[in-house]
Amino acid sequence: MKTFFHSGAPASNMGFKVWCGIFLYAILAGLAIQLVILPYIFPQLHAGNGLLAGRDWVGFHAQAITEAQRITQGGWAEFRLRPDGDNAIIGLTGFFYVLFGPHPWALLPLSAAMFAAGGAALFSMIRNLGLEDNESIIAILPYLLFPSSLLQYGQIHKDVFCTATVLVILWAWSSLLSEKRQRRNVLPLLVVSAFALIILSVFRPYLMYPLLGIGVLLLVWYAMRTGWQFFRPQSPGNVVGRKERFRKNIGSVFILVVINACAYFMSISIVDVRMQPFPASDVNARMGLPDFRWTSNRDVRSADALRVFVAPPPKPVEIAAPEPVVEPIPPKPTEPEYPAKYVVYKVAYKKYQAYVEEVKKYQAYEESPEVKKYKAYVASPAYAAFLEAEAEAARIKAVQQCRAMMFIRDDAFFQNLVDRGFLKIAVARAGFTSSGGTTAASNIDKGIDFCKNEDLIRYIPRALQIAFFAPFPSKWLSVEKRNSSPIEIYISAVEMFYCYIAYLGLIYWAFNYRRWNVFLLLPMTFAFGLCLLLGLTVANVGTLYRMRFPFAMIFVSIGMAGILQLAKMRPFWVEGPDAADNAAEASRAAN
Repeated sequence: MKTFFHSGAPASNMGFKVWCGIFLYAILAGLAIQLVILPYIFPQLHAGNGLLAGRDWVGFHAQAITEAQRITQGGWAEFRLRPDGDNAIIGLTGFFYVLFGPHPWALLPLSAAMFAAGGAALFSMIRNLGLEDNESIIAILPYLLFPSSLLQYGQIHKDVFCTATVLVILWAWSSLLSEKRQRRNVLPLLVVSAFALIILSVFRPYLMYPLLGIGVLLLVWYAMRTGWQFFRPQSPGNVVGRKERFRKNIGSVFILVVINACAYFMSISIVDVRMQPFPASDVNARMGLPDFRWTSNRDVRSADALRVFVAPPPKPVEIAAPEPVVEPIPPKPTEPEYPAKYVVYKVAYKKYQAYVEEVKKYQAYEESPEVKKYKAYVASPAYAAFLEAEAEAARIKAVQQCRAMMFIRDDAFFQNLVDRGFLKIAVARAGFTSSGGTTAASNIDKGIDFCKNEDLIRYIPRALQIAFFAPFPSKWLSVEKRNSSPIEIYISAVEMFYCYIAYLGLIYWAFNYRRWNVFLLLPMTFAFGLCLLLGLTVANVGTLYRMRFPFAMIFVSIGMAGILQLAKMRPFWVEGPDAADNAAEASRAAN
């Protein structure tokens, strides 16, 4: 247990202590937010039952109550993990509502345990960067103390399961690939990784593809390292050390094969859970046994499935037909010519008469009751709302007409793979840009869609800016029009200010490359890729702020660890101008 938390680091039970501390804190903070803070301190934000108003968990709570009532009336055979066909959090919450009653705090112990698991995993990764226990705890304090973290475990949502499993998977994979891994920890870490992959696939199935992508890249890298060590010319030196590194790399290759097999299996599968009454003969039994079902997701059509077509065969070369011989057109007969002045005067007079008639009609039209009524309507707020709705409808229609499509081509596997990835991103972004609520102040770049691959590539710098730095300082003191209170805006401003400071600590790791290891490179690479993906697809800052939480915490914690290391460094000018001379004299005196 002691070595398992750090996987090769010096024996310490600090990881387990961190889990216990975070778990107790999350339980107490969750109860406080649901039973005291929202109902009595901020009642204007309270939607009832300890839930924050205007968010998805209000609907999840209502659906979970319906699910619990259905199970109570029909028995455990009525249990469905995804009653609405999509959100597993509804079925899970309904399960706890059956056991403990329709209270959101019933799910709090499980959410706190998951949140604590993510915090312990983050602590262990920071600890393996060479930091002391107290420095690692300081580095992960934003994960624990940020007010936005309360929404992870204090409300009904699937985010906490995503946060915990992503951090646990990154910790497990980093520990398995570490040079300090111990053989006895390999199987437990693989089991933990597989279990976390299963949970993540239930709540965020699309994250299987990024995990599989980075797993394949790691497999290729370690396979290349192993091949280079095997085929390179042997030179005299530390033969024992070379053999040990070779065995480590071979072990890493086999571990990555298992990891990728698990990730691939979960990417093509759907985990469903039913409950069988116990005993089976009693349909209305109060006890039930879980029945896990693994089904293929091949029949589940994603939003981009309708936009994939088979490329048509190349058009055959056509033989140009001979041009027909055209007979020349005979010249037009000449017409009698009139005096130029007569024609000009006649046309001008007719235009003047028509103009006079139009002026009379316009004056009568301006004085009509219908026009006066229309002018009053144009000046009213109703007309402004109508114009806004018309512009919204026109924009949505334009988005729908901008349909990115993909053509599958024979003998072009990698091109098809890249095009399918680009298409998924384009369709995911279109789901945000064409959805309702497009006038909310928290929206960002709503008018940008990816009609072709070039549009996506050009947007990458902007996506990175949004993913890492939004909400921007210009929005820190502005209150949004919809779904956000001033308190939430100011809290996000304080958190982003802390993040900006923590990002400065990444400079330490950029230049101190001798301390790079898998616990630094693997989490940061994956977090960078997911932040970029979210920046490309999510066009609402509030949603982005919530979904990027685990990935932002990786950068913030590692950045704060870098600041702590910088604080321990003492530049030469701090010691004074005579420090070098004093050191030299002390050395001579010692000799």
